[in-house]
Amino acid sequence: MVYRAARMVTLLVVAALVAACGVRQAPPYVTVTPVADVFPAIPEVHAMHGVAHVALDVVVDPVSGYPAFEWGTRLGEAPTIRVAPGDTIDMTVHDAMRPFAGRPDDVNVHFHGLTVAPSPPGDEVLMTLAHPGQTLHYRVVIPHDHEPGLYWYHPHAHGEAYYDVTNGMAGAIVVDGMQRHLPALAAMRERVVVLRDVPTGPGFVDDDMPMSGTVATAHRSRRIARSGAGRACRAEMGLQPTLNRRVDARIGIRPGERQFFRVVNASAARYYDLSVDGTPLELVALDGVPLDAYPGTPPTRTVQHVLVPPAGRAEFVVSGLDHSTMLRSACVDTGAAGDANPAVALAHLVDPTTVAGGTAAPVAAPAPSVEPLHVGASLPRNVLSLALPAPA
Repeated sequence: MVYRAARMVTLLVVAALVAACGVRQAPPYVTVTPVADVFPAIPEVHAMHGVAHVALDVVVDPVSGYPAFEWGTRLGEAPTIRVAPGDTIDMTVHDAMRPFAGRPDDVNVHFHGLTVAPSPPGDEVLMTLAHPGQTLHYRVVIPHDHEPGLYWYHPHAHGEAYYDVTNGMAGAIVVDGMQRHLPALAAMRERVVVLRDVPTGPGFVDDDMPMSGTVATAHRSRRIARSGAGRACRAEMGLQPTLNRRVDARIGIRPGERQFFRVVNASAARYYDLSVDGTPLELVALDGVPLDAYPGTPPTRTVQHVLVPPAGRAEFVVSGLDHSTMLRSACVDTGAAGDANPAVALAHLVDPTTVAGGTAAPVAAPAPSVEPLHVGASLPRNVLSLALPAPA
């Protein structure tokens, strides 16, 4: 039942993101330059005394012209939020944008996949909106019996969600405790990986606009097809796949070492068919649900690749080889009405004697830049008015 519910939530939100795609004037595009770097670990906010405090501004990136999260002084940054069952996510989101292309840029946040209350001041997305200049205050209480796993947060204002998510406004949420399902994870290095597309050309905001590559539709099938030969998968879609906002990332892993990869596809439309050259993956969880959450199911499953749709999450163990290898996505053709997602190399996996690895250290959450406007205060338009519960 949990699995079906998780899948239904994923499908509904993906459908909402796709449906939200509308014709909007594309801002100037940016050029993505490959960066040879160590693992680009994402800053993390850890719950302290049961509460994870996060303050985000929504601003317009002065370079690209795109909407972006700003966390403290970190433009374009969306920290990973790490909590335990029973903790609370206390988040303020300030809409600092001006109306774009003649339309107001409203904003809210959806805590995707979490089994939490869908009412203010929690995960309510239909009527809770902030206009430019306003701030929302969320208190999302994680139930004590919540499953551990990987989740994510992103804007969910209908009519704008696709645009915002495509522009990278998303971050990961980790609910700790997966080692209860697989004790060996406690000794492994953990890699939180956020896959997202970075706009590199015009056309990404409108399905009817020309793409920058050639899309061969004649060979598309009615079902999702996987092809390593690049069949019907040469389209660039005006988007550059990135790993933790990097192109050509490098991840240190010793020969024989096992690392726990927690991957969220924070793209609005792209599918990833993930594999690591030369070694199988040890799958642990899908969409925040541990495999052994179902009676009689073992805690892991060995696979050669795993398909991660938009909004999907996959958690798996990777074993280091005695030579460099590659984390990559194969071509995924989603059919005549969908996209042909090109094959792409996402990261080099190399011995740490070549490049040092690293994990994100806990970072103190920056203070809110403005006084938050609590859900329950007098708001224009259709923001629900419910009293905030007193902080625990």
